[in-house]
Amino acid sequence: MEKKFIKERVIDELNRIVLPSDARDLLCLEKGTKVNVFVEGDRIIIERIGEPCPSCGR
Repeated sequence: MEKKFIKERVIDELNRIVLPSDARDLLCLEKGTKVNVFVEGDRIIIERIGEPCPSCGR
């Protein structure tokens, strides 16, 4: 998948980052979707796990 910049985000006072809805929609991430989180160099990678999305097959 090609790299696509969506939006800049700021870490809040509880050290959380909200994923932009554009990114969640692109990866079919909905409430309850399981993800793996990896650190690779200076990047954080979020990868959908489990069953593919029924609408798009990802």
